[in-house]
Amino acid sequence: MLAELQLLTSDLRVLGLADGLVDLTFTLHRDPDQAERDRRSALARAAHNTFIAAAGPLVRA
Repeated sequence: MLAELQLLTSDLRVLGLADGLVDLTFTLHRDPDQAERDRRSALARAAHNTFIAAAGPLVRA
């Protein structure tokens, strides 16, 4: 996903949000503690929503 996005836009804010989202989601399974997984899952959901809000106008333009 990230590579395709890098091909489609040069918007540094959107690319940074996508990179943060990838980092959060790819490491969720590494947390040994359920409470920490839940916390990071909530962060990932929030990061996803922020990314979609930022990328949406680029797709609809």
